[in-house]
Parts: sequence; C-alpha cells; structure tokens
Amino acid sequence: MKTAGLIGLGKITRHYAEGLDSSSFLNLCAVSDINPNSVSRELYSSLPFFADYKDMISSAKPDFAIISTPPESHFEIAKFCLENNTNVIIEKPVVLNIADFDALCGLAKEKALKFITLFHWQGGIELDSFNSVYNPEDIKEINVFVSDPYSDDGKSINTSVRALMGAWIDSGVNALSMIKMWLPFKSLEIIKTNSVKCTKTDLPLYASAELLIDKVRVSISVDWRSHKTLKESYITLSDKKVYINHSEQSLSDNTGSVSLAKRERMTEHYYNLFTRLDGRENTESARLIHKFLLEVNDAL
Repeated sequence: MKTAGLIGLGKITRHYAEGLDSSSFLNLCAVSDINPNSVSRELYSSLPFFADYKDMISSAKPDFAIISTPPESHFEIAKFCLENNTNVIIEKPVVLNIADFDALCGLAKEKALKFITLFHWQGGIELDSFNSVYNPEDIKEINVFVSDPYSDDGKSINTSVRALMGAWIDSGVNALSMIKMWLPFKSLEIIKTNSVKCTKTDLPLYASAELLIDKVRVSISVDWRSHKTLKESYITLSDKKVYINHSEQSLSDNTGSVSLAKRERMTEHYYNLFTRLDGRENTESARLIHKFLLEVNDAL
C-alpha cells in the first residue's frame, strides 16, 4: 500500500472516508487544512493534523497527496507536492486554464510521478449499470440536466459556494466526465451557449451548452437558481431511450426501471473511485475533459 496525505477537509471529504478506509492501494497517514475547525476534521481525528500542507508533506512524507481544496488553489498546491516528489490525486476541475494543466502534467512526467484526477461522477453506480448494459456506439444524443440550490435569491451565488467558480466550471465538468466514458472526444463543435451571471461575482449562476462531440448531439444545462438538487441524463440510443436519475441512482428504459443505490450518492461515488484506485493515471482523458470544459466556458 501507498501512504496518502489529505489536503482540505471541507464538506466533500466527508464522502471520502469509507472509500479510503476500504482502499487496498492507499493508507491515509495525515490530514491538513488551514481551518482547524474544518467541517470534516472529526472524521479524521485519529490522524496527525497539519494547519499547513507544506508541513504535512515535509513531515509525514506521504507517497500521495490528495488535494481537495477550492479550484483556485489547486495549481499552487499541486506544484509544491510534485516539486517535493509527492504523487498527486486531485479533485476536478484541476485548474482553470489548460496551460496550468499542461504545466503540472509536464512536471509530473519530469519527476516520474503520478498525476490522477478525481471525477466523482465516474464512480456512479448507475453509470456502472449503464456501461454494462448499453453500447456507447449506439448513442445518438445526450441531454444532461443539473440543478443545485446554490442561490437563495435567484440572482447571486451563495457565499458558501462561490469558491466552486460557478455553475459551468463546477458541474459542467461532471457532465463532460460522464460523457468521456462513452465518446473519445476527438472533436468539439459549440453550437450555442447561454448563461445568467451572478450579480455579485459575474460567475455563471445558470449555464447551458448545445454541442456536437464526435458528431453526437450533446446538451448540458446547469441551474443553481432552483431550490432543489437533481441530476439527470436522457440518452437516446439507436433503438431506445434511457433515463438516468443520478440523484436517485436509478436507470430506466422502455423495459422498466431499476434502483441501484447502496450508499448516499456522493459516498458511493468516492467509495468506488478509491476502492478501484490502483495508481493508473487518467492524464490524457482528464486533459480532454478540461479542454472541452474551458472552451465552452470561454464561449459563455
């Protein structure tokens, strides 16, 4: 097993615990957060805690750093870890421009280190089921809808989630990471985009994109103005339509519906990601996802 230090103990890392506890590849040895009262610290209270991730890297000397901090901080933290001979596992989105992504990947290659991106939707049990039943070559159209209650007034993003960098960057990457499981991402044509910007940050509060990816029509809509959480996809195949309710972890077509939930959705995602982790990189795939994500972001 390899040792790992976790950087960032925000809300998302409470979903890491079960997967990391069950991993046959990683053994968590230390945690770090600038906030000594961070919301997930109690889950990891048995481990050495560092207020400065640099101290954790130099003292605990983990084989891997798991970076789960706001996207704007990713480049600086990942660069430090790589420069100090520590492999990196990092939350999506890795960075906010493709040049920074390439710089980190180049540094990892130079140092002969691993650079792995966590795309939590790829750990969805409903996607495991879809991939085992249907042939991606039969996909003719993909429509993805994401709704999150991240605005109280319908005009501005709530302060607590502004570090996510807006609806498209945070949730568009999830949709694209799912679609990359099915399509090679050889080509992208942006047909139409639309957005409603936050009045306080100018970040997208709502974003939609109509795309052609590898000549497959793709529509992605992300809305933070509603007061509900719902993630769903409609997949048109050659001979049928499939409805994926990611929120309920269920799958249905014209033959019926099946509920697949074993754990809370996000916990399921990270349980699958961490228990499947074996050190193999996803750098090329992650770069294409980020390339398409950022090209659409520039068009919004």
